[in-house]
Amino acid sequence: MKYLILGRIGQLGLAFCKYLISKGKEFLALSEQECDISDLKTVLKVFESYRPDVVINCAAYNYVDKAEFKFFNAYGVNALGVSKINLTVILLPILQITFLMEQKRMVFIQKKICQIL
Repeated sequence: MKYLILGRIGQLGLAFCKYLISKGKEFLALSEQECDISDLKTVLKVFESYRPDVVINCAAYNYVDKAEFKFFNAYGVNALGVSKINLTVILLPILQITFLMEQKRMVFIQKKICQIL
């Protein structure tokens, strides 16, 4: 089973990394610089390349005093970022199925062309 930890630099992310290491589990831990969860393209790219079985999201905007003045930063990570992770979990299997269907269609078309020729 492959684990993906988002927000590896924070206290919670580090604790999960230590735990998974102690259990000998395979995992990929990414910081905000490596995977900005508020960017859907980045999230999709990470999920598609690593294909995790389990996602542990420890990413959060936790500067409580600054959140009032940097509302969009806090909302972007704590609300929209989480929704983009959820959307990726839902979309990725659909995108994979669509890709497979397109591949099968191309094989079918190639066979038809060969039959015609």
